[in-house]
Amino acid sequence: MTSVQGTDETDPMVVNARTVDGLAVDESRPWYRATCYTVYPSGFDRVAVRERSRWLIHVVDAGEGWAVRWRGRCLNYRRDWEFEPPPKGRSAEFLNRCRFSERGALHRARQVVDDLMVDGRTYDEFVTHVREQEATKARAALQAARLIEEACAGTRRRLLWIPKRPD
Repeated sequence: MTSVQGTDETDPMVVNARTVDGLAVDESRPWYRATCYTVYPSGFDRVAVRERSRWLIHVVDAGEGWAVRWRGRCLNYRRDWEFEPPPKGRSAEFLNRCRFSERGALHRARQVVDDLMVDGRTYDEFVTHVREQEATKARAALQAARLIEEACAGTRRRLLWIPKRPD
């Protein structure tokens, strides 16, 4: 068990302490343990579109070890994604292939997150695609504004404001 709050075992300030993973944990104060991490691809904040969440990997304490999960699949030790059966259907072989220590699971998730392919694109390719779409839309809007301006250029003097008659 890992403790977030804790001190060295030799700390004289800890009176009601027990040892967890080499740390003296003060029983009079609450302590916390992470059960899930989210691993983001590099440059996740470069675009703010909802679809970017498809590249998130979750590292979860699955009870029998830590699992690296992505879109309903589980990472195995060969860095292949495989279907994760329901808890009762998980064999010992599956658990040996797809469960890691906390540190090992985080390490593996960081190694594969930038190489994930969603709809045939990595996250970097997705960002490039989104930026190209935004640039195309901006160019189209600018071109439409220029066309409207050109069409109205000769008629500006002829346009009059005519107030609406009260009924």
